[in-house]
Amino acid sequence: MKIVLAIATIIIFLSYLNLLSSPSTYNDFTITKFNYWEYARFPILKGVLGSTIGYLPFIFGIVYKRYKKTTILFILLYLFYLVGVDQKFTALLFGGISFLLSYSIINFNFGNNKNILLFKKRYLIIIGILLFSLVLLKYTYKNSYAHLGLSPVESVFYRAFGLQAHLFWGVSEKYVNNNKPNTWDISELPYGMHVLMEDFIPINQKNT
Repeated sequence: MKIVLAIATIIIFLSYLNLLSSPSTYNDFTITKFNYWEYARFPILKGVLGSTIGYLPFIFGIVYKRYKKTTILFILLYLFYLVGVDQKFTALLFGGISFLLSYSIINFNFGNNKNILLFKKRYLIIIGILLFSLVLLKYTYKNSYAHLGLSPVESVFYRAFGLQAHLFWGVSEKYVNNNKPNTWDISELPYGMHVLMEDFIPINQKNT
């Protein structure tokens, strides 16, 4: 557990070293989650951190019970990091699933039928409010949907529900129902979401 916690500590340190040394996505509207590493101070760290440090929440779930306070601090730092590199929704969702997966496996009790997810409701409410506040703060400084006449609050809900649903059903219609050819090139993984979003943007909005 100590070794695992040490790995998490090093990763958090490296992520903030790069984040605080690089141009801020809050001030520079040309920097997004898709091109963040092109402007990063230490692009070599991309091989370690990736776009979202997706394995870090899994580590948090492993060490949470043994180092609860430290892990909570690291989770908060991780959330601020994600928003700092312009990650606002999918990364948060996958991170939560990853954390719950490892936490559940580590703490699963085969001797009874008790619920293995023992988080109190108030913690979930606090985390939900924190996440919403972070995303809202991001959209207040950098509203990607201002050209649609949406306020920061409206933009948050539009991104969480409207745009996500539009992309999901658009992909289903084009690539499943209409059998549009697609590829399984592993090198395209880092650009999948970006390419799909551009594919479903109306032509008259691509240069907006």
